[in-house]
Amino acid sequence: MELTGKNIVYVGGFGGIGEKTVEAFLKKSVKSVLILDLQSNDEYLKYLQSTYKNSVVAYIPVDLTKTDSIREAFQKAKEQINTFDVVVNGAGIGNELNIDRIVQINLIGVIHSSLIAMDYMSKENGGQGGCIVNISSTSGLNPTALLCIYGTTKSGLNYFTNTLAKPLYFEKSGVSFITICPGVVITPMMNDASNLISAKYFPNVDRVFNSAIHQTPTVFAENLMKVLETATNVIFCHSRISFHWEVTVVRRQSHRIVSIMELKGKNVIYVGGFGGIGEKCIESFLMNSVKSLLVFDLHCNEEFLNYLQNTYKQVYVDYIHLDISKGENIRTAFKKAKDKISTFEVVVNGAGIIDEGKINQIVQINLTGLIQYMSKANGGQGGYIVNISSIAGLNPCEIFSIYGVTKSAVLHFTRALGKSVYFNKTGVSFITICPGGTASPMFEQALSKFMGLKYLPELISKLEWVEPQGAETFANNLMIVLKIAANGSTWILDNGKIEEITFPEIWGPVVQFCNL
Repeated sequence: MELTGKNIVYVGGFGGIGEKTVEAFLKKSVKSVLILDLQSNDEYLKYLQSTYKNSVVAYIPVDLTKTDSIREAFQKAKEQINTFDVVVNGAGIGNELNIDRIVQINLIGVIHSSLIAMDYMSKENGGQGGCIVNISSTSGLNPTALLCIYGTTKSGLNYFTNTLAKPLYFEKSGVSFITICPGVVITPMMNDASNLISAKYFPNVDRVFNSAIHQTPTVFAENLMKVLETATNVIFCHSRISFHWEVTVVRRQSHRIVSIMELKGKNVIYVGGFGGIGEKCIESFLMNSVKSLLVFDLHCNEEFLNYLQNTYKQVYVDYIHLDISKGENIRTAFKKAKDKISTFEVVVNGAGIIDEGKINQIVQINLTGLIQYMSKANGGQGGYIVNISSIAGLNPCEIFSIYGVTKSAVLHFTRALGKSVYFNKTGVSFITICPGGTASPMFEQALSKFMGLKYLPELISKLEWVEPQGAETFANNLMIVLKIAANGSTWILDNGKIEEITFPEIWGPVVQFCNL
């Protein structure tokens, strides 16, 4: 792409990387740069306006935690420069202690910004096409124990951007999508490792980051310009290395097994247990003679609960109300569980929704709620935390661009916490389960809920031929996996088959930091 004469919108342009990148655009003689950010840096804005007088440079306020603010900001941008040739989503925070906020800004806000920008730029809507650039991170490529929350948001962003980079979207909209994954860049965000979840477990986090190879924001910005002048719909690492994401399915290996779990006599919590799949899984646990089983869900299925209590009288079965979209409610639910059964050896997170029309809600329930309660599930004796992801989270797909984002992020997060450095401290194993299409009310609603079908209705034929596996089949196979799975392992349960997955290591330094 020739940048001379282009209109640029930079979201998050007053950050450490943003300021250098905005100036790099101006050095390319672009026509205009609009900086969208929460607050203005008036001194730097005046410097840009006085130094690059041949370009229009202006500021528009935006709050990425509010969808209406994003829409209003892009409407103002449209009024000022009419068309956008390049939109860069560069906003992001690194404070993992505020989980809701980091997910809202780094992932949900960027999703909204991308979709709103695409609607303005799309040739189908009278636009001229263009390019949307999402700034991710190498921490989103391979799970790292050091950046388990930040990396999760960037993993979800990688998935989302790769989905919209599919040819079917480009052919209709004329908008290309590029993901940029910088390595460690020297910015104010890098100065405080105490804001990372890992700092609680690893006192040497600061030393690890200081020993990493750093690049300056100026070097990053210069390399980004090179990428934009040459890139197509791809994902870039270090702004220079392209790759094709693949997962490898392998048969179970005996040397991967670190322990064999006996379910008999265990205390189990099942989050989202009154869903179509959940009810079959709960009964499978009870058939394995667990000691107790608590069902967390938004609403109680009284009839099914009574059936379980009457059928499996030797097991303590009870219900605890949980609204997984509210952090305080999650803490309350686990406190009640501790009061009832003292310890829990197995926690299964099976809650989830599929309605991609409600972006904030689907991310909150499928991802943020999961992350929130993970830090609260401290039974004191170690155990297993099992997260139900999906095969939709393995490879980007045009059909389920938002649902897949949440499941990809769940996969990344669980693998990050499945590193041995966490297990050695906590005694808690993390296992990810990726079911294929499974018969349930949610599966039956899928055709009307996926956002991709709004843009690409012809894809509906790809879903109509999918034959789901039975929920009971999935539940039985889940019990088998739980008895043999290693900490950090990921499993596909599809069409009645059980298979373990291995993943490629994409960026070497991340692998190094993962293992500390």
